[in-house]
Amino acid sequence: GIALGLLLVGYLLTRLDAVDGLPVFGYAAALAFMFGGAFLTPNVLWLVCRVAGPLIATLLRAVRVEARLASANLRGAILRVSISVAALAVSLAMMTAVSIMIGSFRETVAYWVDQTLLADVYARPVERTATNFAGEIGDAAIKQIEAIPEVAAVDAFAVQPLDY
Repeated sequence: GIALGLLLVGYLLTRLDAVDGLPVFGYAAALAFMFGGAFLTPNVLWLVCRVAGPLIATLLRAVRVEARLASANLRGAILRVSISVAALAVSLAMMTAVSIMIGSFRETVAYWVDQTLLADVYARPVERTATNFAGEIGDAAIKQIEAIPEVAAVDAFAVQPLDY
């Protein structure tokens, strides 16, 4: 009952809008789903033991004794094992969520780069290094590059760090 109640609360929380642009109810829904799944774990393990043990014993005659023993052993230790299974499920869900987030971020950055950096050639002055931001390409050099007939456009810009 607790598990189904938490899953229902989680579902209802997903239907609510954000508060000041923050997905507060979304976070609460994720928490309710996580605890609902954890509370549901002993029931799922019991059901799997009841179904899988006899099913494996019927389908695979060579391991029928082992299947029934494993099923009975797991059924007897559901309270102890369910905590480990729930923790494993939560960790797999977190790993999946982080993987999705990283993939989404990577796609967003790739899209931004494709939309923003469209030039064929990028140039910078020789004296500008990772630790030295001094130096710009001179106006005379930019005019020479613009004079080349094959050059469609030149976009000159300078970067200056600003401590705030």
